[in-house]
Amino acid sequence: MADDPVATASTLLTDSTAGIYFVCTRPDARRRGFGAAITYEAMRHAARTGATFAVLGSSPMGQRVYERLGFRTIFSTRLFELDA
Repeated sequence: MADDPVATASTLLTDSTAGIYFVCTRPDARRRGFGAAITYEAMRHAARTGATFAVLGSSPMGQRVYERLGFRTIFSTRLFELDA
C-alpha cells in the first residue's frame, strides 16, 4: 500500500461553489484519516480556484468525518441503484 492510491474524490467547480462527490477510501485504508485528508485537499483546491462555498454528497459512513471538517446536513436524500 506504500505507493498505491488509497483515496479519491471528485470535485465539480462553478464560479463560487465547489461540489465534492464520490469521496472513496479503499476498505483496507479506512479509519486512518485519508478520506478527511483528500476532502480537505479538494476544499483547498476549490478555494484556490475562487470557490467560496462547498457542497458535499455523503454516505452515512462519512458523515461524521465531513461534520468535523465544517460541513452540516441541509437535507437528506435516498439513493436507489438498479442491480441489473
